[in-house]
Amino acid sequence: MTKRKDDENLRNRFTAWVEHVVRNAKHYYLRKEVKRIRTVSLDEMDSEILYYEINNEKIEDFFFGDEKIYNAYKELSCMRKKVLRLLFIHEMTILEISKELNIPSSYVSNLKYYALKKLKENIEKELKK
Repeated sequence: MTKRKDDENLRNRFTAWVEHVVRNAKHYYLRKEVKRIRTVSLDEMDSEILYYEINNEKIEDFFFGDEKIYNAYKELSCMRKKVLRLLFIHEMTILEISKELNIPSSYVSNLKYYALKKLKENIEKELKK
């Protein structure tokens, strides 16, 4: 009778331990999943957005009356162009852009600052030519 009681006690402790391990694994997985950037298959994407992302030479949002300004803008990185587009064309706030791009708002502010700074430098360089 004592052996049976010991076996049952051991089984209960083992079951509790397994439940604890599985619960911790689930929480670890969920925390890791929250930090992961959501990916979208190419089939789900709108073809116009896909074209814009692949071919950064296509700029539908801005109309540049001056070729020098266009050349200066063209030299910016894709991410800086995207932040400027969302700020000035779509009139989004820093926080809205942060949520849209799934990046910290401080990084959006830095992208905006350095995009405008680089754009100014590029325009000055174009004007000197």
